[in-house]
Amino acid sequence: MTDLLTPQPDTVLQLLRGAGAQCGTPAAPDGMKTCTAARHCVLNGSEVCVRALGDAGAPPAAMNTGLAVGSGLGLVLIGVAIGWVLRRP
Repeated sequence: MTDLLTPQPDTVLQLLRGAGAQCGTPAAPDGMKTCTAARHCVLNGSEVCVRALGDAGAPPAAMNTGLAVGSGLGLVLIGVAIGWVLRRP
């Protein structure tokens, strides 16, 4: 399951729903047990957990590069991630 950190989780959830994801379903038992049903989405068989930056605790090492997910480049990266998930067979 992909864990997506963003300062705007509601916007990302709307984007995922617009791309055809089914959101609001409970996570699979073997998935992340900390993902709430409201933030869990399934898109083309791939699971995504959308989290607010404040919900995650310490940011992962990739976030320490100074790139804010809310910036324009961050939104482009989110779009690329959604496109990658949609492209997978």
